[in-house]
Amino acid sequence: MPIHIPAEATCDHCGKTAPCRLDCAFGVRTHAWDRREFEYVAAVVRGLDTWVWKQDGVACSDACKEALAKDPRYAGYSGRWTSFG
Repeated sequence: MPIHIPAEATCDHCGKTAPCRLDCAFGVRTHAWDRREFEYVAAVVRGLDTWVWKQDGVACSDACKEALAKDPRYAGYSGRWTSFG
């Protein structure tokens, strides 16, 4: 059963905020570790079509993404910036 949670995103560079929604479903993913299995919540962020994220960084625009990419805190993360949309 999906659950829709109202939320607010904040850009890690400029501080701009925008309303969004978390669409969650319980028990849809299972992680096995050391002969134990854990089920956890899978969530999708809706309503941030032009925003991007990388690890724990969130950017509202290309300018903010470029500024964060130069920040040592985010430059060390592998992977690429991914769109929420």
